[in-house]
Amino acid sequence: MSILKKQLIEGLEVCDIDSSDLKRSIYDESTKELIIEFKKGTKYGYKPVSEMIYQKFLTSSSQGKFFVAAIKNNREIVCSKIS
Repeated sequence: MSILKKQLIEGLEVCDIDSSDLKRSIYDESTKELIIEFKKGTKYGYKPVSEMIYQKFLTSSSQGKFFVAAIKNNREIVCSKIS
């Protein structure tokens, strides 16, 4: 797994991800929200996700495994379905 493409769009960091489940991440540093778009087409927002956790997510050898361990299963981070 790896980051395929990273770009800044209207103040948001958008990354296309090479993963079996994750398609794209969108991070808003000002609100500390991380949006994950899954390959199935659903999107979820997670907050607050600190800059440190987000950077570890990007540099992890497996974004999917890191996401589950450090973000999805983190009781301090609230998840909301976007679509």
